[in-house]
Amino acid sequence: MGNNRDSFPRRIQAEPRCAVGIVEFDLKRGRLRHVGIRGTGSVEALDPDRLYRFLSRYLGKDQTDWTARFRSRVIDRLELMVRIKPLSIVGRDQSYFANVAEA
Repeated sequence: MGNNRDSFPRRIQAEPRCAVGIVEFDLKRGRLRHVGIRGTGSVEALDPDRLYRFLSRYLGKDQTDWTARFRSRVIDRLELMVRIKPLSIVGRDQSYFANVAEA
């Protein structure tokens, strides 16, 4: 999600090959998980239903609970979505035992 002023959608339009990495890292727990996606991207019109489903996962289903500041500075500025058609996906759990100090 973004708008026409963002650089990522412009770069996708110029060169659709892209990669996205998502990492969960927690040093104290020794957790390191990674998901990587390589593929081709396309810029699409903002889908209000999809946007609501995405935001409601993190902000709650009741839109009246979404702060006016967040709505005006983030949500209302969204104009587009970037879709990535995956060519490859990799998921790794590279967690390790943390060095936990004894009490």
